[in-house]
Amino acid sequence: QDPGGAVAMLRTAAQTQAALWVTIVGPSGAVDRRRVAPVRVQGGQVVARDLDRESDLTIALHRIVDVTAAQ
Repeated sequence: QDPGGAVAMLRTAAQTQAALWVTIVGPSGAVDRRRVAPVRVQGGQVVARDLDRESDLTIALHRIVDVTAAQ
């Protein structure tokens, strides 16, 4: 996915309070897919609410490899 497109989707979701699926690659190379509601995107990071785990998380943008709309 185009990094600029992913960031645009994250910013739009933060403004509209929409849910997204994000695929994240961790430091060890493990891939994790989470359903989140982005709160803000700034400084190379996205702060989001993990909707399934009911917790907040901060994700470095360079770790996100895919963003899709959650239904």
